[in-house]
Amino acid sequence: MSAVAKTAISRGFEVETITFPHLSKPLPLESPVRPGTVPRLLCVDDVQDADVASLRAMTGFARNIPSQPVLLVLGERSTLHHTHRRELAELAGRPYCRTLHMEQLPPTAVVRMAAQQFGLTLSSSTTAELMQLAGDNLSLLKALLADYQRLREGGAVAPSVPQVPGACYREAVLSCYNRSTAEVREAAQAIAVLDEYSTARSLAEVVGTTPENAARTLTVLASAGLVANSRFRHPVAAQAILSSIPLQQGSALRRRAATVLRTMGVQAVKVARVLIAADHTDASWTDFLAQEAAAQALALSDRELAVKTLWLAVRGMPDGARRAETLSHIAEIQSASNPEHCAQCLHEARALIGADALWQKQSSLLSEQMARRGMAAEAVAELEALAGRLDSRQLSAHAELEADRLLLCGDYPALTRTSSVRLDDPVRITAFSAASNRFAAVWPLVRMLTSEQPDPAAAEAASKALYASSFTENSAPAVLAALSALLYAKEWTLVHSLTDKLVDEAAVRRAPVWQARFLAIRAEASLGEGRYSHAAAASEEAMAMLPTPSWGARFGGPLASLLLARVMTSELSDARRRSAQPLPTASLDTRHGLRFLYARGQVNLAEGRAEAALADFLTCGRLMVAWGVDHEHILPWRLAAAGAQLLRGDQEAAVDLVDERNTRLEIPGQPMSADEGYRSAREQLYDVLARAVECGELVESIRTLTLNETAPPSARPARYRIEDRFSRYLNKLTFSERKVAMLAATGSSNRVIARSLSLSISTVEQHLTHTYKKLGVAGRQQLRAMIG
Repeated sequence: MSAVAKTAISRGFEVETITFPHLSKPLPLESPVRPGTVPRLLCVDDVQDADVASLRAMTGFARNIPSQPVLLVLGERSTLHHTHRRELAELAGRPYCRTLHMEQLPPTAVVRMAAQQFGLTLSSSTTAELMQLAGDNLSLLKALLADYQRLREGGAVAPSVPQVPGACYREAVLSCYNRSTAEVREAAQAIAVLDEYSTARSLAEVVGTTPENAARTLTVLASAGLVANSRFRHPVAAQAILSSIPLQQGSALRRRAATVLRTMGVQAVKVARVLIAADHTDASWTDFLAQEAAAQALALSDRELAVKTLWLAVRGMPDGARRAETLSHIAEIQSASNPEHCAQCLHEARALIGADALWQKQSSLLSEQMARRGMAAEAVAELEALAGRLDSRQLSAHAELEADRLLLCGDYPALTRTSSVRLDDPVRITAFSAASNRFAAVWPLVRMLTSEQPDPAAAEAASKALYASSFTENSAPAVLAALSALLYAKEWTLVHSLTDKLVDEAAVRRAPVWQARFLAIRAEASLGEGRYSHAAAASEEAMAMLPTPSWGARFGGPLASLLLARVMTSELSDARRRSAQPLPTASLDTRHGLRFLYARGQVNLAEGRAEAALADFLTCGRLMVAWGVDHEHILPWRLAAAGAQLLRGDQEAAVDLVDERNTRLEIPGQPMSADEGYRSAREQLYDVLARAVECGELVESIRTLTLNETAPPSARPARYRIEDRFSRYLNKLTFSERKVAMLAATGSSNRVIARSLSLSISTVEQHLTHTYKKLGVAGRQQLRAMIG
């Protein structure tokens, strides 16, 4: 019509334009005849919105056109109502009346318009896609070209057409939508909600009309360029319509749509999304949401949808027990993605059914969350109380509770002495392992922590448990414990290969908590292999994946790995900055906190702060002694502390620490070997450390000694000779004989010695007999004089 008006003006016509409003009013049409012979063009748009009186006035006026210098142009759009067609039908057969149908713009015209109005150069394929997306609607096409221009101005090079629709297209869609009748707008809303399940029949059921009327509505929307194959041509169009619906009206529409979709047998998660958007449910939907929809969401690894579905179900549950059960289910799902929300759900469930009932149902989850929050001692007390209420014949239940308790002990070594399971009792361990896969995977870690030497049997058991376990939310803590046991056994290559697979599995299941913790294990394995850049990358990725509160007391683990990796790659500025990061509460009560103290000591040592390094190493050692896990394969704190003592100039203290380390590394039953021809074990260690201090390579030397457990042989002559008056006698004794001899020299009786060392009195007597014979003494008095 604009083109007609422009042409008419150029030819001397007087032009007048009339557009019918949505609210029909009588339209007075005066005769356009005026004095003179100037022809007139009267453009009347949106005729479909005219009232009957105005239509009749126009037809009457049109019948007199042959005697007037007037050109009348009527514009109409497709509509559900055909009143205007009946009124205008009598004009169709008159010779001076013509009907023009709008044809699709040719691609060449679109290319020309894009170049002239928008400065765009379009390929033939892009032009065809844009025209198809606009659906022959010039307004939509211009909006798409405007959005395309914005993308190009923003730096996008030849964006794909599905990415083009933006704000301009959205506004054009809303303009078409708002100019439609109420019936068409209601249908458009239903189509946007039904999406891929929109058909004439489903649309009719949602809006409450007949399939025939729904089909005509789809035709109207298709002619407007918005709909194709009963769906909006682009998601942006559907989103624009949905955003325009008032809240209450949209909620009611979605509830009706959900009912229709459920009747059609649509996938439960699709129905759940509609109900979630409606933000409303009642008791009739709770079973469907809590069971069918949530199960499907979890099968698709969509935890977020499963949680939203279950929360919606909880709102429709009047029964407290069912609400608590559903809240517990939400907590299980959230434990792998959002531990803070998990704890909140458990708190609400406990308020509904009480702590005792909740512990009976969720002991593993509760103890895991309490360990994260530094409440391990309280969790152990609850587990013990729960175990006390079980029948002794319930072996499987006892094994599961003991697995929970050992998991706590694995993180909090101070609790190892409270465990009711004797880890040196193979019969009990075999019985519990047969009853519980989790127990079979967990006990090797505690065994490694409490054994003076890495236990090959525990390492083999951990390996078997890992290959026999599949990764799930319930098995993840036990899998982590088995991996940690293999780390202490120095099976770094095996751990690395296993964590590669487990990290991928956790990513597929969208379980960032376990993915981050597996990455932290991988970082430790990379450190053991000497792959420091890989260790740093894995540690940083693990820490970035979870906020610090979600790590809780375990945050010291990945942070320690990052510090050690930075030290070994000489990135000391970043290591210093990271080491100043505060740890969450209770971190230093965990084995992860021990590693952080050791790593921070290494940072201080690398930067020459001997006093600060020594303080960290000694604190680490005191905690290990107090917890009963003071073993070199856990953390070699004595070796590091000896290096710090040498750095600060205290050679005697360094020698004492070297002696202690060598004594603890000695295999029971075998005497320490004294290399009289070259250097003793402690002289080798002392010499290596002293040379490292001199050349500034102390950290690297400690790392090498930790891996080798002994000083590497050297062809250089000994620079130091370390002697004391007792070593030549003590070196003749085995590890066990030396401990007995030292206590006997202090005046302890055989009974006291037996109780202190957990030996029988006869064993103590045998050790003393061998000691007297080897040292050539007659009794305790001479023994005391000889070894002091």
